[in-house]
Amino acid sequence: MKEDSLWQRLNPRHSLSAAIGSVVFVVVVIAAVLGAAFSASRAEQQAQDDHERLLRQFAMQIMANLQSALATRVSVIKAAAAQIAASSDTGTGSLGRHLAAIYREFPEFSSLSVVDGRGRFATGGSSSSRSGTAFSFEPDVSAPAADLRPDTIEIAVPLHRDGGHAPDAIVGALSWSWLGTVLHELEQGLNTERHVQVSLSDKSGHVLIGPGQPGAGPRPSSAEAERMLAGAYSANVLAGEAFDWTITVRQDARIALAAARRTRDIVFVATFLSGLLAALLAAYATHVLLRPLRRLAGQAQAVQQGRRGELDAVHGVDEVAHIGNTLAATLQSLSAEKQALLQLNTELDRRVADRTARIERMAEEARQAAIGRERLRMARDLHDTLAQSLMAVLTQLRMIRKLGARMSPGELDTELLSAENVAGRGLVEARAAIKQMRHNGVRELGLGAALAELADRFERRTGIPTVLARDEQAAALAGERAEVAFRIAEEALRNIERHARAGRVSIGLSMTAAADPASPALSAVHLEVMDDGVGFDPAAPVPGHYGLRGIAEQAALMQARLEIRSSPGQGTRILLELDP
Repeated sequence: MKEDSLWQRLNPRHSLSAAIGSVVFVVVVIAAVLGAAFSASRAEQQAQDDHERLLRQFAMQIMANLQSALATRVSVIKAAAAQIAASSDTGTGSLGRHLAAIYREFPEFSSLSVVDGRGRFATGGSSSSRSGTAFSFEPDVSAPAADLRPDTIEIAVPLHRDGGHAPDAIVGALSWSWLGTVLHELEQGLNTERHVQVSLSDKSGHVLIGPGQPGAGPRPSSAEAERMLAGAYSANVLAGEAFDWTITVRQDARIALAAARRTRDIVFVATFLSGLLAALLAAYATHVLLRPLRRLAGQAQAVQQGRRGELDAVHGVDEVAHIGNTLAATLQSLSAEKQALLQLNTELDRRVADRTARIERMAEEARQAAIGRERLRMARDLHDTLAQSLMAVLTQLRMIRKLGARMSPGELDTELLSAENVAGRGLVEARAAIKQMRHNGVRELGLGAALAELADRFERRTGIPTVLARDEQAAALAGERAEVAFRIAEEALRNIERHARAGRVSIGLSMTAAADPASPALSAVHLEVMDDGVGFDPAAPVPGHYGLRGIAEQAALMQARLEIRSSPGQGTRILLELDP
């Protein structure tokens, strides 16, 4: 068996193992790609969620540091207020010394003032105006407007002193630049490798410090914002709604997720390669598992091409073993049947040869019988024509030879003329018989037309009225049996012409039901020739006349049924029945 090419072994249309392996390979590869993509996507999403939680923790840490810084400044002012309230010296110089001490420790205060209940300032250091007499004795600040941020954050701490007049307060102003510096330092503490951005916004979402703040640079675009990861934390750093601030920590996603995306790519490649390896192993396993089926297919093809006669037994209990063993058993059965058929064909060939030889012998016998029948017919025709004419001439000549001396010349001429006429009629009849033998119209015209022509010639020659009755089915017959029926009718008319002295002749031809019910023929040819002549006794022998004997012989050769009915003075009726 010629080895298949690599393309045929790998072509799914030519190899079942290649088809199954291809399907398994494609399915596993697709599953590997989808699994790798899903795993990588989940890993990236998890890393993003983790990093956003980390950024929120940074925001919480910055918020806690900011709260601690503000709480420290509030505590310093409270401590100064307590010292001032406990001091017996409430003059301007004493207040100035306390405020100057705070300036020295916390220079981020842009101003420190003592405000009395009537709205008058007792100032130490720089001062600022404040209108209104209503005052809250809790730490308070002046909140920034919606779109405008003031330059300072004012913190007021009540100052309780004895004297019976309205309470005073110490007001400290912290600059926004100091708060920005604090946030920047906290941001720098996180920016060693992370490159984060920290912003401070109020509860309305307006940015107070950081990217997006008015005057602090352009706001990030929507595309840039989508590439950023953010973590936010909201809290109230001091008492009052104005201090509901939110710390937001942002980081570029490309930087934040660089390691996660590398991990994602590694996970995708590893998963894909694992799936690809699994697909290759599955395809190879399919190729190995289907090896018995390929071997079986190759053997079956070799059996079909005639290069081997049987299939090898397949060991195992799987489907391939069942199919192979079933095919092997079927092939053995077919081989046995083929051998039996060959033997039967040989026997039939021998029998056909024997039958052919027998048929050839029978054909030779039939040919000899036909030759014999033809010889008999020719003998009858010669007897009925030339022999009888010669016999009549011979009789006339003998009579003239014996009586010639006694005859007058006139009588002698009359006898000679009679002998001449007899010889002439014999010659005409011989020529007609020869013509009839050469030009037999039964096979060409059919039995009905041939009988019509025969009756017409008989009537013109003899002057005896002749009637022919025939049906179309019987008239269309032709062949050897039709020719025999015609010969019998011809011989019957010849006998009527010579011996019957009839005044009328009738011929009937029809197709009738078979006389024998057991006969396989469904119909038979029925021929009847009848005259009103002198008749005769069929049982009485007539030496020297062979016409009726010839009719009987021809009917016997064709296995036809012949019946001759006649009696003296009653005419003659000849009935013939034969299978078509």
